[in-house]
Amino acid sequence: MTCVICGADTPRNLCGICSRNVALDFPLLLKYPRVLSEDKVPDEVMRKFGKKYEGRKLYVDYGDVLVVNEILRAWNRGEMFEDPGCLATVVCIYMQDQYADYLRNFDLSDDYYLELAERVARDILASNDRCAEAHHNLAVIYLRRKDHDRALHHLGKLNELLPEDVHYMMMRGDVLREMGRWGAAIQAYNEVLKREPERAEAWKKIAMILMDKEKYEEAEKVFLKALEIDNKDWESWYLRGVCLRKMGRWGGALQAFENAIALNPRHRESYVNAIGIAEERGLNEKADKLRKKFQQATGGAL
Repeated sequence: MTCVICGADTPRNLCGICSRNVALDFPLLLKYPRVLSEDKVPDEVMRKFGKKYEGRKLYVDYGDVLVVNEILRAWNRGEMFEDPGCLATVVCIYMQDQYADYLRNFDLSDDYYLELAERVARDILASNDRCAEAHHNLAVIYLRRKDHDRALHHLGKLNELLPEDVHYMMMRGDVLREMGRWGAAIQAYNEVLKREPERAEAWKKIAMILMDKEKYEEAEKVFLKALEIDNKDWESWYLRGVCLRKMGRWGGALQAFENAIALNPRHRESYVNAIGIAEERGLNEKADKLRKKFQQATGGAL
């Protein structure tokens, strides 16, 4: 493949140098994120840039982190873009993990980008309070800062704008649980289950709250419900084992911990609990086998 502007060999439609130049020279093209040719370029673009790129195809590749970086820098310089939803999408791209490490190699800190993303999202919401991308960005930013009250506000807005999107309901439940607002958190997870009764993660989160409240018998039953849906979740097996051990049901607890180990052979606490039960029950041979298994899996000793 060759660059559509300079003709250089490149795995993309645009080489890195030209993509950077397009981002710097063509903020207006953010409104048109498709491949553009001379017969497709909107009039407002051709009026401003027609002489420089007449007869050339233009391409803004949102997958190119250089473009994202330069767009964010341009925003910081005070250059305004006409389509705030498009800019919100660019900031969402930055927030994705696969771009974060690359952008940290620039001379700007991660905090800089978070502050920039916050300012972008706030400016967007000042003119359009129903921009879901902006509410999403602010919710993520405030969660990173442990500002739970502000995060909840934007998650609530997302629930209003996207009432069938259970992802944001789950996020809201997680925040409420972290704040110790257990009743509201359970209510949020139950809203998820009304829409997706087979969502094992929601059942598991409810069970975890019941554990926090030391209601081990109730929690164990809910973990069992989660495992009926997804029996490959090692954490649910482990936490169910903890509940069973608290209840004095040693056989079931040992089996639960062994199931967790089978799914996650490097989880130390599963071994500790399983070996503890085995030794308490006089199952020394089993305890020794578990120790050897842990050493083989991790290279360490208990």
